[in-house]
Amino acid sequence: MNSLNSARFMDPALLQKNVDAYTDLNSLQKLKITEDKDEALRKVAEQFESMFLNMMLKSMRDANAVFEKDSMFNSSESNFYRDMYDQQLSLTLSQRNGGIGIADTLYRQMARRYEKEIAPVGGEASLSELKRSIRPNPAAGVPPSNVSTPNVSTSSVSTSNDSAGGRIPLSQSPEEFVATVLPAVQKAADKLDVPVSVLAAQSALETGWGNSVLAHSDGRSTFNIFNIKADDRWQGDSVELRSLEFNGSSFVPQKSRFRSYESLAAAVDDYVAFIKNNPRYQQALAASADGQRYIEELAGVGYATDPAYAEKIMRTHERVATELASLGQPDGRGSL
Repeated sequence: MNSLNSARFMDPALLQKNVDAYTDLNSLQKLKITEDKDEALRKVAEQFESMFLNMMLKSMRDANAVFEKDSMFNSSESNFYRDMYDQQLSLTLSQRNGGIGIADTLYRQMARRYEKEIAPVGGEASLSELKRSIRPNPAAGVPPSNVSTPNVSTSSVSTSNDSAGGRIPLSQSPEEFVATVLPAVQKAADKLDVPVSVLAAQSALETGWGNSVLAHSDGRSTFNIFNIKADDRWQGDSVELRSLEFNGSSFVPQKSRFRSYESLAAAVDDYVAFIKNNPRYQQALAASADGQRYIEELAGVGYATDPAYAEKIMRTHERVATELASLGQPDGRGSL
C-alpha cells in the first residue's frame, strides 16, 4: 500500500470519526449496554469482518515470508509494527464504504433472528423493509447472503434486470462441490483439452468450494462459478457486487458487475466460449494439455488481479484431485 493510502487509512481524525481503534478493548463491552440493538448488531458484524480481513492479511504476509527472509527490513520490531498496522487496517476497511460485504451478510442473518428486539429502534417501516430484504429463496432453501433491495440499472450491459446482490452456497463441503460441478466441468475440460481437476480447482477457488456463489438480491444464484465479469460485450443478465481486487500494491474492495446464468451448465459453457473467443487467452489454450501451464498463462494475461492466482489454484488442485479419486473419476484430458 502506498504512503498516501496508508496516511488516509490511519488519519487520527478519520479514525475517531468513522471507525474504532483496534486497541480499544472496551469497544465490544460498550455494545452490551447500548440501547440501540440494531447498531449493536452492525458493530458485531463489522468486528467479525475485521477479524476475517486480518486473517486474510496475515495469510498474505505468511505467503510472502519466504521472500523477506534476507531483507534488511525484516526484523521482529518491523513485523510487530506491521501487525499493528494490519489490525487497524482490517478494522478500518470493515467499517468504511460497506466493507467487503461480509458484515452486511452477517448483520442480515442476525437481524432476522433478533428482529423483535430491533423493531422498536427502526420503527414499523424499517422492519418491513428488513423483512423484504431478508426473504429467503424457496428454490435455494437458504436465505440469500448480503442481500439488498433491487437496484435496477440503466446500463446497456444487460438486456434484463440488473441488481445488487450477494452470495449463496452451491454446496456445503468440498466433497459435495466437486460432485456437483463435475458433470459440467468434465464437458468443459473435453472442449478445452484441459485436465478436469484444474477447472474444478479454479471454480473451487473462485467460489470458496461452492460456499460463496454470486447471487441476485432475490436469492437467485448466478451459477457464475468462474466469476466472469460482465463488460460491454455481455448482453445477458448480470449482478453488481463488491469484490477484492489487487491494484498493484494491495487488495481493495471494488464494485464490479458479473455475468449471471440460468444454470450451472450454461455458466460452464460460457466459460468455454469466453476462453476460446478471447484473443489474449490463446496462449493458455495452446498450453492446455499441461494444466499448470494453462492456469499460469491465464493468470499471466490478467484473468484475475491476484498475483498469486495460479499458485492458489494449484494448491487447491491437490484437494480436488483427492476428491476426484474418491469418486473414482479419472482426471480427464491433459496432464499435470
